[in-house]
Amino acid sequence: MVQIDKNIIHIFGQNVEIIDNEFEAPNKDKFKVFTPRGKIGGRRLTMVQVLEHVAEKFQKGFSVKEISELLGKDSDTIGKYKKIISAFGQLESQLVEIKEKTETKYRNESTNQMLQRPECKEWLDQLKRSGKSDGGRGFANTLNLVCQELQITPLALCQLPIYQKDRQEGLREIDKLMAKVKEGKSESQFYSRRMAVRNWINFNGVSLPRGNLCPVNLHGRVVSTHGDYANVRLTKDQLAKIEHGFSNNEIKFPHSDLSDDTELVYRFGMATMSRALAILTCKLSTVNKGESDDFEIKVIERKLTHVGEQNQTKMILDPKLQKLIIPRFEAGKECLIGEKNQYVRYEDMEKTKTIEVRRIDGAISKLHDNLRALYKYAGVTEPYFYDHPLHSLRHAGCQNLLLASGWNTSLVSMIGGWLSTIEVEKSYGKMPPDIMKDQYKDAFNKAKL
Repeated sequence: MVQIDKNIIHIFGQNVEIIDNEFEAPNKDKFKVFTPRGKIGGRRLTMVQVLEHVAEKFQKGFSVKEISELLGKDSDTIGKYKKIISAFGQLESQLVEIKEKTETKYRNESTNQMLQRPECKEWLDQLKRSGKSDGGRGFANTLNLVCQELQITPLALCQLPIYQKDRQEGLREIDKLMAKVKEGKSESQFYSRRMAVRNWINFNGVSLPRGNLCPVNLHGRVVSTHGDYANVRLTKDQLAKIEHGFSNNEIKFPHSDLSDDTELVYRFGMATMSRALAILTCKLSTVNKGESDDFEIKVIERKLTHVGEQNQTKMILDPKLQKLIIPRFEAGKECLIGEKNQYVRYEDMEKTKTIEVRRIDGAISKLHDNLRALYKYAGVTEPYFYDHPLHSLRHAGCQNLLLASGWNTSLVSMIGGWLSTIEVEKSYGKMPPDIMKDQYKDAFNKAKL
């Protein structure tokens, strides 16, 4: 604050005259001069300093409630400060009012709407400047997902009012929120959320301790899950039940209009062991068909783009799968699954980075629902199939072909597009104990002198 004389004060860059213990704002509203009580940040502030301090909090997106908790003032007092600050044109009042009125409805915001918040926009700009390959969009999408799951605002996730009073207590509160986020999720699902939240809260001044001192749900360690689902498979009885269901139209799909797409996804996933996005972005223009019923088709495995192995050719030998694909190919359909722009944006189908492919989430969710109904019909109880309806087909297809080939990991790795037999064995193709026992007994008997 710059004091001009005893009757004039300097508020937000403007000289204001005090008359009868009152001052007039640029919008002609009049306010009484007040003396702030208590300390803020360990020191006593003048009226002007308090107004500037509170204005800064509002400009960063804090609500009246958050500021009152942060400064230890009641909401009425902060509300009074807000009126003065607004009268001096220091607030985008409409933005603040919308934030406070819709705070509990934040879960309905899209990522784009979230990024209209000043603090979120500033965060994204910093991510872009730091050279994030996707411009920070992946972190933004994930942060929005976390906020939807918790039904809170991004700033509320930081627990700043508590953190700035008691750091340890603030960290404990954030850790409790992240524990809720973790419920029912795989380690990989929670990892992506955890890393986005770590970046966001750090941007807002929440400092995380290193090593074992870091709260368990906020640590930055990479927890490997390779091999945890290497035994995911469909039994012979379950496979037979699925075939019976398709042949006799007995499976009750929640989205019956997608039953053909569901069968095509199932058969293609089992036969080629392609990843989910590779299936959804497969173009029928890549079909290479000769005179026989067997043919080849190309897919893009974007997870392998970094090693230049993303373009892969799949041989289609399954007669039932051939009968589903060829009529679509001959009819001039452009997508292996569905129509143009049904599951992914058509113009993105040949892009080689996962982040560049825009998905139609609603349609994909329906496809997932149908696959879950398929697994339920077959009596599948393994949770992985219901958590990862489409990717489970890669696991099940791998196990099925391994069993049929006498556990020929070299053959399976070539057909499924794995870069090594080690990955097949560790992450997808764990040999069941009964099969290992039979194969060992057979080999032992053959090896007898």
